[in-house]
Amino acid sequence: LTLENVTLRRGKQLIIDQVSFSLDCGEIVALIGPNGGGKSSLLKVMAGELRPDGGSVSLDGRLMTALGARALARRRAVLPQDLALGFDFEALEVVLLGRYPHTGGGESSAERAFAMHCLALTECAHLAHQRTTTLSGGERARVQLARVLAQLGREGEGGRYALLDEPAAS
Repeated sequence: LTLENVTLRRGKQLIIDQVSFSLDCGEIVALIGPNGGGKSSLLKVMAGELRPDGGSVSLDGRLMTALGARALARRRAVLPQDLALGFDFEALEVVLLGRYPHTGGGESSAERAFAMHCLALTECAHLAHQRTTTLSGGERARVQLARVLAQLGREGEGGRYALLDEPAAS
């Protein structure tokens, strides 16, 4: 994941000023800085959610702008800072949403088993059939992390980058 001279503005305010760096698959990097310092904005640029006003972002050697949404979703998963859901899904359904880029929405018993495995990895398999609106903030965060793991997928599916925005906040 490579950023070259990335600049981002919000109105007249410069949020990101010519940032360049590269991350290798498997590398763990933490961005630290003050509130309002542009960390979440930079993460959104890295995820392809925001287009920079200048510079470029490449993923696995391809410009992010050249990747379609599904291809991008197969290569990276994002845990946003805001974990609110617009619908009252069961936790298992949320995790299965992470599988959509790989399955197109197919929900086989193998997919359900993999989603349950991801819930178990985040120590919340017992919440699989609970509605997300009934969960605590920490439980919702664990379910969303399980979704990220499910989206990154199994060996060989191509998921390579987990972009986590304040993953320990809840």
